[in-house]
Amino acid sequence: MKRTIMLVSAAALVGVLFAFGSCAKKSEPQVTAKTAQETIILTMGSWRTDDVVQMTALLDEYKKIKPTVTIQFRPTNPPDYNETLRAQLDSGAGPDLMYARSYALGQELFEAGYFGDCSDISGVSENFTPSNTAPWRTGDGRIFAVPFAAVSHAVYYNKTIFQKEGLSTPPTWEDFLALCAALASKGYTPLANGIADEWDILEAFYFGMLPNFIGGAAERARYESGEKKLNDANFEASFQAMRDVAPYLPQGFGSVSYAGSQELFNSQQAVMFMDGSWTAGAYKNAAFEWGVFAMPAPQGRATLTTFHPDMAIAYNLWLYIV
Repeated sequence: MKRTIMLVSAAALVGVLFAFGSCAKKSEPQVTAKTAQETIILTMGSWRTDDVVQMTALLDEYKKIKPTVTIQFRPTNPPDYNETLRAQLDSGAGPDLMYARSYALGQELFEAGYFGDCSDISGVSENFTPSNTAPWRTGDGRIFAVPFAAVSHAVYYNKTIFQKEGLSTPPTWEDFLALCAALASKGYTPLANGIADEWDILEAFYFGMLPNFIGGAAERARYESGEKKLNDANFEASFQAMRDVAPYLPQGFGSVSYAGSQELFNSQQAVMFMDGSWTAGAYKNAAFEWGVFAMPAPQGRATLTTFHPDMAIAYNLWLYIV
């Protein structure tokens, strides 16, 4: 499969970056030592080490429009991003622009005075729905980062092996487990997912399949409000589903990292990999044909696909303070 699943464009990113030029209130100074220079050099922090090539290309497009501004993309090892960013900001050495985590983690940095208020940026309310900005919006409605990319979750699978073994994509969760068992019986490792990097097994695998057991956004809201409980029958079924799939993970999966999982799939040592659309580019030169399918729901339920705003850009409030 040669196409990739990309939900961010050069135009979108350029629009976001232009917005930061006017995100301070008009009554506040918009001057720093940097803005007094003819050439402005800004840094952008990120947890996406895999995006260096793509982001550099996008930022080059921005520079064509704003030739006096250079934005340097400086990502951090993903598991270290939260701690590293906080340490940088605490020491006054944080990036000028940065990827903002959603909900509590990002809001904490905003309330600590590190992220600027993006609520009044021109175009934000016109181009983003409340659900788009919700992950970066405080309880009183202030927005602390501008979204620019969204992702979805699916099962990557080796079409070449499926065709060789006469297998098809499963329509139900029960069929998915049967597919895993069939692959294992033929000597294959069904799934590449490891758990050494806990975020992936949680965010990509578990959260990717969870709506099939508890329902979509409306049902999630009922759990968040406390109307429904995390130990009800549907949630319990999702926990059991993780137990049921564990035998089909790689041998020694406890020590298999996210990068290791990608390599297992890319080297055809594992047949499937439950992950997000952000990883599609890792397989552009794969020596086999691959595809994706939605993680199916239990029999009798509608299959749902997780889709969420994933990346937003915040600006360092100190950028706008003399």
